[in-house]
Amino acid sequence: MRWLAALLAGNCLASAAFADSGEDAPALALELVDQTAQVGGLSVDDPDALVARLEEAMRLFEREADEREVQWSASYGIDVDASSVARSDAEGNPMPADAQTLEDDERMPAPGAGCDTPESHPVSATSTAPASWDVCIGIENDGDGPYYMGFSELLFGEGGNYRRVRLGVAVTSPDTAYIDAMSGTATQMLYDMMDSIRADAIAP
Repeated sequence: MRWLAALLAGNCLASAAFADSGEDAPALALELVDQTAQVGGLSVDDPDALVARLEEAMRLFEREADEREVQWSASYGIDVDASSVARSDAEGNPMPADAQTLEDDERMPAPGAGCDTPESHPVSATSTAPASWDVCIGIENDGDGPYYMGFSELLFGEGGNYRRVRLGVAVTSPDTAYIDAMSGTATQMLYDMMDSIRADAIAP
């Protein structure tokens, strides 16, 4: 079931982590914190608390699977490597831009988390960026068995200079009842990540 990591990567998530055991939880959680810390304008509020929450989610996935005697796997991914877009003229000279005056075709594309009607979720209370997450959540079955998929995307910045951040969580099992039972845990996992990521405004 390691196709889950590829599934997340196929949705533009540069770093994907995979687990089919609660023992994998600490490494997965720390990977998220490390990836986020590598990008300017982003940080994780209270990394230890986030690691603890992600570890508990993985233990819940494992415990429920053991009780039902079914296989399971979970992946999450994060893309925090998208570069800021610095506008320049044909000679390469920087072009200052006022985000309030940009025409539609001059703007970065609007966030698109992967569904027609994404839900909006505010950035963390400590974020200084004027932005919100776009969230898409659902359960699908493409013939290989049911799976839960949750994605969120954040576009933030100022002065025509923006960053895009994406998060994703996927859980699969051959047991549909397991996916139904654990969809709430998977959704909370996604929201825990969103709520912990601080997005700071980017200077022009």
